[in-house]
Amino acid sequence: MKHEPSSSFQESFNVRPPVLINRHGPLASSAAISLLFAIVLSYCVTVSAGEFSLSTPVLFEGAVDASGAADVGDGFFVGATDEDNEFRLYDVNGGLSPKTLDVGVEAAVKSALGVEKIKECDLEGAAKIGDLIFWIGSHGRNKNAEEKKERQVLFATKLSGSGKDAKLEIAGKVYTKLLDDLVNDPALAPFELGKAATLAPKDEGALNIESLAADGGKLWIGFRNPKNKAKEALLVPLLNPTEAIKEGAGAKLGDPVTLKLGGLGVRDMVAWRDGFLIIAGDFVDRFEPRAKPSRVFSWKPGTDPHDIGVDFGDLDPEAIVIMGEGDRARILILSDDGKYPGRSDKNVFRGVWLQQVNAPIGGGNGN
Repeated sequence: MKHEPSSSFQESFNVRPPVLINRHGPLASSAAISLLFAIVLSYCVTVSAGEFSLSTPVLFEGAVDASGAADVGDGFFVGATDEDNEFRLYDVNGGLSPKTLDVGVEAAVKSALGVEKIKECDLEGAAKIGDLIFWIGSHGRNKNAEEKKERQVLFATKLSGSGKDAKLEIAGKVYTKLLDDLVNDPALAPFELGKAATLAPKDEGALNIESLAADGGKLWIGFRNPKNKAKEALLVPLLNPTEAIKEGAGAKLGDPVTLKLGGLGVRDMVAWRDGFLIIAGDFVDRFEPRAKPSRVFSWKPGTDPHDIGVDFGDLDPEAIVIMGEGDRARILILSDDGKYPGRSDKNVFRGVWLQQVNAPIGGGNGN
């Protein structure tokens, strides 16, 4: 769902320098020169400090991450993790998940694959279109490069109720042919997805889907890995998601898009104002010594992404969610804390609000 602004998306992510006009000619006096210097210095400080900042972390209990999440109203979100097949409801103010939603995912995936037992679907992305929330598996192999069919899934849940009374149920069928669609798409041949799909997800060049973003009636599928030879990240549009989950229907892919994200891949993406916000991250784990730090980019199709200059510190941002609508919409970023030093054995993860300087901090019901 897109959130319309009172000003353009690009304006909201760019600070314009002041223009100083002297009606009486050049600024010759020392006072005027001092004033000009002070304004320029102030502008430089504003840019270096960044227009956006992160709030104090909020702790969510019950899982080590929410690898995909969606707003369900009244200050609550539902989160899926890549560690199990549960869907947990959370209050944005933090604390223990009040309940786990009975969605029936395991039964639906078993039926779609014709198997009696599955492990985690490695759910990595979520996107909301109307009352449908779409979820996608990584479509990658496990850490030992073993194929796991239950990770090759795309499905939708129908939302009813809101907030603490939100409910989800499987809508339509579980789509299990997306990997074949991607591998056989001629436009994606340069990415060698057939080869990438045989590698462990944290190997360089391996296939690892981590993002799903709604754009009107279509979905953008974002890849953490692989990237092209220019180290650009990959987005693939799914043009008919609501048709793909109908019995007997197939997926229709649009032309792929590559993004300059400083050598990083897409970890999550969400529609914001008249463009998108993208969490970009390395293909290796955040806490490995060689990992590059994650960044946030603004992007409008047809333009290059713009790094908005946010420092995540020791967070491992994995999911981005727009909570609320219109003027009350706020940006919530969720961290994967499964390997966070000192907390790796605890079912808790952090969330932060991405906020504009001098803007109200997110949180509370309705945000």
